[in-house]
Amino acid sequence: MEKLRLREKFIIIILVTIFMVSVVFMVWLTISQRSQMRDEMLEKARVMAEEMEAVWEYMDDQQDVINYNSNGEYEFKGLHCATVGKRVSEIFSKNSDYVFHYTSLSPRNAQDKPDEFEQEALLYLEDTSTGNEYSEITTYNGKEVFRYVGELKMKASCLECHGQPAGELDVTGYPKEGWTLGDSAGAISIVIPMDIYTEDLQANIYSGFFIFVVLMVLVSVILYVSISKLVVQPITRLQSAVNQMAEGQTNVQVESMPYQGEINDLVVCFNQMARELDSVYTNLESQVENRTAELLTLNRVLEQNQVLLEKVNESLREEVQSKSDFLAVMTHELRTPLTSTIVFTDMLMEMEEAQNEEEADIIRRIRGNTESLLNTINNTLHLFRLEASEASMALEMIDMIDVVGALEDRVAHIYEKKGIDLSVDIGLNVPLFVADSDMIFHILENLLSNAGKFTCEGGKVQLKVDYAEPENQIIFQVIDNGIGIAKEDLERIFDKFIQSDRSMSRQYGGSGLGLTLVKHWTELHGGTVMVESELGKGSCFTVRIPADLEMKQVDEGGLAE
Repeated sequence: MEKLRLREKFIIIILVTIFMVSVVFMVWLTISQRSQMRDEMLEKARVMAEEMEAVWEYMDDQQDVINYNSNGEYEFKGLHCATVGKRVSEIFSKNSDYVFHYTSLSPRNAQDKPDEFEQEALLYLEDTSTGNEYSEITTYNGKEVFRYVGELKMKASCLECHGQPAGELDVTGYPKEGWTLGDSAGAISIVIPMDIYTEDLQANIYSGFFIFVVLMVLVSVILYVSISKLVVQPITRLQSAVNQMAEGQTNVQVESMPYQGEINDLVVCFNQMARELDSVYTNLESQVENRTAELLTLNRVLEQNQVLLEKVNESLREEVQSKSDFLAVMTHELRTPLTSTIVFTDMLMEMEEAQNEEEADIIRRIRGNTESLLNTINNTLHLFRLEASEASMALEMIDMIDVVGALEDRVAHIYEKKGIDLSVDIGLNVPLFVADSDMIFHILENLLSNAGKFTCEGGKVQLKVDYAEPENQIIFQVIDNGIGIAKEDLERIFDKFIQSDRSMSRQYGGSGLGLTLVKHWTELHGGTVMVESELGKGSCFTVRIPADLEMKQVDEGGLAE
């Protein structure tokens, strides 16, 4: 259907429409003609029944004239109304294809006995009080006929033979039925042949259908011609113009089509588009030349910028290298004396006999400040390596008991100085796992240092290490009852150089790099870090890292698969 032309589609639509409408019209015409035929036969049957009843009544009115002689003596001649009526119906039936029959449910004569149709009609008339006739199109002696049964009511003149008392013999020698005025006295049955009516019905249907088809064909031809002229031809002209434009002819114009409505509007729009397209094509070559010149100019500018950018990059590389060299030299120059200072202070602290309490306190202060300075330098160096993408991981098998032992020695001076109780809880299910031991050490060192720094004297800090088997993760938790963190500061607590309150950097010291490094080192392991805290009630930092890292170097770009 999609490959058919518009004209062919219209032809198919028109033919399908004619067929469907013709079928509907044929069904409607047949039903209406048959209904009309039935109405005509019913009316004719009613007229015949009234004519037969008129004969009956006439004979009933003339009984005195017939049965009394010129001397005024009664002499029954046998021309009773019922007898005459039945005889007339027999004569009429004999000389035509019509059948008249008087019948009842309790007939006096066997010839008046009802057949199956008449039996059904009499029972219907006896059971219903809304009608006095019954009709239907049926078969009779193998032919289609119209049958009519009209009810006969008892009249005053009928009581002489059919009234009271029941059982008494009437003038014809039959016992009376004992009926009263208005009772059902039987019915007249009329059979009307349908041959002539059927032929007329078929002729009417054929002629009506023929006229309808002729009209539909005429309308379809007019519709087809109109559509071809008003729709198909204009569209064909537009298609031809479009094909010319597709072949490269941009100066195409379609003549306007008066009285075409929307088609003419489409032609006007097409002509306007064609003029604009022709104008664009005419100026296209010059525009292309101008654009080409502009592109060449831009390319030269880009080349110059690229040279300049390379110079800038080279300068930045030299600057970064200088910075790296400077930081390496300064780190070595600073860390070496600081480490030596810590060693010497430890030796002085071991010489108990040479110290009084004041000297020992001074030595502890020197050691604490020196170690704090060393931690700040180490954190700065670690952060520089992370941002310079120089950080790498050296994975090895870790036993948390060894790590925790070293941690306790490292943070002991902070906790002992403030009298903070540090408790360590390592779960029995924590296995040996693969990670960078230095990074894990520094993660926990920074968290414990922070907890000790922001916990008041006599406070408590707890380090919990656990293993989550379903997720196969090692879980570290550092819990304190220190000053806590405000809710609005929780989202930025891991940013560089950030503390929850700027005044804390003066009160508690610190560079604000510890938590930033914790987050970097945790993410290098493919883990996560989160914090829960309430101001004045303490904090809980939770670090989760996978326990199944491979035993090989992994750089900052991500863990090896």
